Amino acid sequence: MISRGAKVALGGAFCFASAVIFMVHQMQNIDRKRLREGVIRDLERQEKKRRNIEELEQQIELTKKLQEQRDWCQEMWTGLLNNGDWNSE
Repeated sequence: MISRGAKVALGGAFCFASAVIFMVHQMQNIDRKRLREGVIRDLERQEKKRRNIEELEQQIELTKKLQEQRDWCQEMWTGLLNNGDWNSE
């Protein structure tokens, strides 16, 4: 028969080993969850960056159109003032 001290030591070693295995599995699950969340965050960042670039391109296009309109208006006013077609009273 095994002595009482040996049984206690074996039981303690079993509990310790079980606790270590459980903690390792928990840590692996947490790591997997973090990895998944990281991928999701990366995808969200990429989508946000794509939308920002698209919005920037739209703003650039609108700026060009506004500058063309401003230039056209300035040319019209300058032409009217220079040609004397401006009726001032």
